[in-house]
Amino acid sequence: MAEQRSSKVRKKLWYQVVSTKQFNEQPLGETIVYDPNDMIGKTMKTNLMTLTNDMKKQNTIISFKVDRVEGNKGKTSIVGYSLVPSSVKRLVRRNRDKIDLSFVCKTSDGVLVRIKPLIITKANAKGSVLNKMRQTCVQECTNHISKITYDRLVDQLLARKLLEGLFGQLKKLYPLKLCDIRVMKVLPTESRVKVEKATKVEAPKKVEEKPTGVPKVEAPKEEKKVEVKEEVKTETASA
Repeated sequence: MAEQRSSKVRKKLWYQVVSTKQFNEQPLGETIVYDPNDMIGKTMKTNLMTLTNDMKKQNTIISFKVDRVEGNKGKTSIVGYSLVPSSVKRLVRRNRDKIDLSFVCKTSDGVLVRIKPLIITKANAKGSVLNKMRQTCVQECTNHISKITYDRLVDQLLARKLLEGLFGQLKKLYPLKLCDIRVMKVLPTESRVKVEKATKVEAPKKVEEKPTGVPKVEAPKEEKKVEVKEEVKTETASA
């Protein structure tokens, strides 16, 4: 008789995934895998409101990625940030212009990130003004991100302070309803994409307004008097 071999059946187990230190490593959920190391590379998304208990942040989604395992727990890092699409649609109305941009920047520590800013004006603007706003946005974001680390970038995104300087510059060009980052996501370092380079940003020129009021009345110019010499003819008396 043939010998029967007993085969051991591996079972999947549930392991916990926790958030980053910015959120005190709060649990994000659980994943079922054969081995704890199989968690590495898995991503999870969660609403920022559930991590901060702040209702004002319910329109923000954070993406986490497991990059290491410690004590059978999956430790994560933030790899994405986005606004809920429905919250953006509510801001778009008639007689307003929406500017959607997408470009790649590099942080000071060499992390490639794709940034998608969103700009909404309070009224319809001219095409030349919108083009100037696009150029200013790309240059300002690229210059700012190139000077900070990725961790600092995430902190400023969560605090909604990344575009404070840009908002002030764009307001000089045209009144704004919104200036925010719609999407941020980390790209692999080997990605073959065009990376925007930091350049010098020229401050937007203010439009000179003509002073209103009573127009100045110029004094009448004095006319030069021309003296005309009259010739006096003298008659000689007849002898």
